Amino acid sequence: MDLRLRHQPTQPYLALPVVCPWDAVAIATSVGAAFADLARRLASAGITPEGPPVAIYHRMDSGQFRATCARPVSEEDAEAAPDGLQVGVLPGGEVARMLHVGAYDRLPETHHALDTALRAEGREPGQPVWEVYLDDPARVPADRLRTEVVRPVGAAPATHTKNAT
Repeated sequence: MDLRLRHQPTQPYLALPVVCPWDAVAIATSVGAAFADLARRLASAGITPEGPPVAIYHRMDSGQFRATCARPVSEEDAEAAPDGLQVGVLPGGEVARMLHVGAYDRLPETHHALDTALRAEGREPGQPVWEVYLDDPARVPADRLRTEVVRPVGAAPATHTKNAT
């Protein structure tokens, strides 16, 4: 897994929230249902997503799984959001990306690897963190699914030196 840093523009999205028990089956079921519902709502509104599905995690430390299941859209489509959909913006600026290949239940390893690689470079992982699902799990075997883990990058910590007198 290679860490890639790059600058990205802000990206508007339309989304549905997911809250469920922190259980692999409940998460898979809830997230799958949210993305299917989101796809139906966007299609019925005539909105074509501008990228693959994205799950956004604002906090990953609670006893419940909480995520925002989103699809990137144009600014015009975000402004004309159908009722019942959340409107948001993925942050712009420097982001770190790491590609995960394999089953979704192994994604925590990639999240940890990304954070570790950033800190090894003296950088701080920012919030939120999101996953970009590059493959359809209904068409690609679990061991070959590609998911990009992305998070903003905080500034490198300042270093202080003493002035010689």
